Amino acid sequence: MKQVYITDEEVKGYTQEIIRQLVLTNFVPDLVVGLARGGLVPANYISQFFECDFYALNKQEQFPELKDFNGNILIVDDINDTGKTFTDVNNDLSLLGIEVRYAALLDNAGSEFTVDYYGREIDKVKDPCWVVFPWESWWKNV
Repeated sequence: MKQVYITDEEVKGYTQEIIRQLVLTNFVPDLVVGLARGGLVPANYISQFFECDFYALNKQEQFPELKDFNGNILIVDDINDTGKTFTDVNNDLSLLGIEVRYAALLDNAGSEFTVDYYGREIDKVKDPCWVVFPWESWWKNV
């Protein structure tokens, strides 16, 4: 399978696009949750931009800390590939009665989950590929 390498500059550009969409929809997060590991970098960038709280979440963890949170929450990951990760997170948060929005640097058109914001859309049916983000191979380019 073909590998597509995403650069640091592309990550920043896709993050800026997500921020642009957030501003256009008047959604200002009070908390940005980065899904470990891929969502941590863009979530940190977004939380820095909006000067709001940041929370790193391992996908196997639960959300008891968020049960009483009263504010806008944005969940961020690097890619919305099949939609499984976002679906699992959404199901967990729905049980707590928390409404959130979702963002991904890359949104696969064939995903079963629809994110609210994305930096770039890809279509892995038309162009099958494995996406490699800078934090997954940084040591190979040093």
